[in-house]
Amino acid sequence: MRAARLLSIVFELESRPGVTAAVLAQELGVSVRTVYRDIAALQVAGVPVYGTSGRSGGLRLVDGYRSNAAAVRAGEAAALLAGVVPNAAAQLGLGDDAERAVRKVMSQSGGTSGAGQILVDPVGWYRSPDEVPHLALVAEAMRTGTALAIRYSRWAEPNEVRRQIAPHGLVLKAGAWYVVARTGRGMRTYRVNQIRSARPTGTTFEPDADFDLAAVWTSFVVSFTDRLHVVDVVASVSEGTSASIRREGDPVMIAALDSASPSAGRPGWVDATLPYESIDHAAGDLMRHGAGVEVTAPHELRDRIHERALELVNRYR
Repeated sequence: MRAARLLSIVFELESRPGVTAAVLAQELGVSVRTVYRDIAALQVAGVPVYGTSGRSGGLRLVDGYRSNAAAVRAGEAAALLAGVVPNAAAQLGLGDDAERAVRKVMSQSGGTSGAGQILVDPVGWYRSPDEVPHLALVAEAMRTGTALAIRYSRWAEPNEVRRQIAPHGLVLKAGAWYVVARTGRGMRTYRVNQIRSARPTGTTFEPDADFDLAAVWTSFVVSFTDRLHVVDVVASVSEGTSASIRREGDPVMIAALDSASPSAGRPGWVDATLPYESIDHAAGDLMRHGAGVEVTAPHELRDRIHERALELVNRYR
């Protein structure tokens, strides 16, 4: 424990020359007296640390000194810091830890890591980040191997369920947090902002030895997509509308257009099979494109679009 603290002090002095013993004590969770004892131990070990007094005084390393512990090149540091998402770290209850980690990486890269030049903002346009009041508790349970009892809100009936979960991993997807957890029914994925209440059960668990978060999440995404797209819409799409759909960036729709064939007798149009989750969703989405799309099947969708078009005509007559 003390060895890790001594190394932390060296990293702090490399990245923040002049930091005071009081600040170090607060950040490390020890007394000022303990910090001074650690400084003395570092001096005995040959680390050239000294103190200065006055308004701008504090602890410093001799100019030019740099520790050799886990030296990080500038490019490597920039790559690491690109993955530090300040808001995400704060939501996880790791904001202070993330700041200290950034300073350590900067100290080992000579202060040229690119910190402040790269910012990761995971939240999409036209939306606000999720409120996730239980995220820090879920993250702590995952780190300590503590089972949680949660009350969870969902779309399917019943709309609210109670579950006991063993959190194995957290995923930040487009601004939304998900927890992958072991339950009595195997591994399940829960959206954290839909957890209405959570409390530790007092029991601990051992994470599955073969758990692979990336593999589990990939499998979940594929399964979700397969379950989501249950309606095949056969339609003719104009060149302009095809380009518009591609700009929206939905990989499933882009793949469908890549498989399309030229429409007979309609230059610039293609015949495609577009996947949707329901007739209503397809009607609303395709009507955005106006006359740039003509649905061939299913007939139920053609009728739905016809009804809505008549409603619009009557409303704006």
